[in-house]
Amino acid sequence: MNHPETTSWSQVCAKFKKIWGYDDFRAPQGEIIRSLLSQQDALVVMPTGGGKSICFQLPALLQTGLTLVVSPLVALMENQVQELRDRLPSCPLHSEYRPKSVTQQTLQQLDDKYQDYFIHPKTLLSTLYGNAYVSRS
Repeated sequence: MNHPETTSWSQVCAKFKKIWGYDDFRAPQGEIIRSLLSQQDALVVMPTGGGKSICFQLPALLQTGLTLVVSPLVALMENQVQELRDRLPSCPLHSEYRPKSVTQQTLQQLDDKYQDYFIHPKTLLSTLYGNAYVSRS
C-alpha cells in the first residue's frame, strides 16, 4: 500500500466512526492499524468475530495501492467482497467459481480496477508458481 501523506490518528478514528459507527477499537485493532499505516508488516491471528476485517479494511480505505488478503474460506471472501463494494473496489480470487481465464484477467487489472483483493492460498500459490504446487485432498 502506498501512503503519500500522513494520516493523523484522529482522522483514522473519525473515518472508523463514520463507516462502522464505533467510538473506539477493540484490542488489538488499534495497534494493528497503526502498524499497517506505518508501513509495517503484520500477521494477525484473531478469533472469529474478533474484528480482523477492520484491521485491513480501514488502512486500505485510508491509503492508495493494493491490499492483498489471503483467506482459506471462499464463502467468507465472497461475503466480505459484497460488504465492501460500496466502500472499496474489491475482488475475490479463487478457482472455485471462476474459470482460470477470469482469474488471469483479474490479475492483469491489479492496480487499475481493484484496490482490495481476497485470495485463496491455493490460488496464490498457483499464481506465484504456476501449477507447481502440491494439491492435498
